[in-house]
Amino acid sequence: MWTSKRRAKRVKWFLEKYNVDVVIETGTEQGRGVLEYLKVVNNVITVEKYIAELEVAEQNFEKAGFEMTSSTENLKIWKREDNTIHSYFGDSQTVLQKMIEAAVSINCNSFCFYLDAHDSAWDYNPIKDELKIIKNNKEAFESKIIIDDFYVPGYSGHVPKSGNKCPVCYRQDSTCVHWGFNMTLGNSVPLGYDYLASDIFNINDEYLIYYDNPSEPPHRGTAFIVPMSQQDLDEYLSFNR
Repeated sequence: MWTSKRRAKRVKWFLEKYNVDVVIETGTEQGRGVLEYLKVVNNVITVEKYIAELEVAEQNFEKAGFEMTSSTENLKIWKREDNTIHSYFGDSQTVLQKMIEAAVSINCNSFCFYLDAHDSAWDYNPIKDELKIIKNNKEAFESKIIIDDFYVPGYSGHVPKSGNKCPVCYRQDSTCVHWGFNMTLGNSVPLGYDYLASDIFNINDEYLIYYDNPSEPPHRGTAFIVPMSQQDLDEYLSFNR
């Protein structure tokens, strides 16, 4: 995600547009996203399952002027002036409930889930479990959701069919990880609307979905999900042109 300046700019626009107070992120990686969110919000709650990635993230937090103020086996809290990072170590489907509780304890008015813990190397994709956990928290009913690596409708020509090669990585469909492809247990189902619609609308049946244009590297789309009660329909239609 954070290798694309255009998409990073779009995410920051989204957080500002909907007055987000807290970002709850699954998939810290090296912490670049966390530091970008903090240009808009004061609190980020994030989780990473790979210790090597988390160690790099912690180094990046220190370089950015953060000081670790609390540390337990699975949670470290970092502070810099008005900014706070809750950094969890573990699987998102195991930790997400605690992350939501931490967000609620901050007494925020609006929070946004950034779901990016899925990995083409895994034999298990946590995205459906993450959405179920969100559904089971009434505080999350009006929350905003961003899903990275999302298959964008209208770009079906870029998803490799059986026997064809991806135009981005030139791989066959069993190994291609572009456009949300192969993000679902390697069963050739794109990580997109058809796969996740029921899980998304079980949270709030009046959600509307924006799609980012994945025309630049790494050529993966992004879904921006907002309750209709907060949505400007003209802007929605323009965004999804």
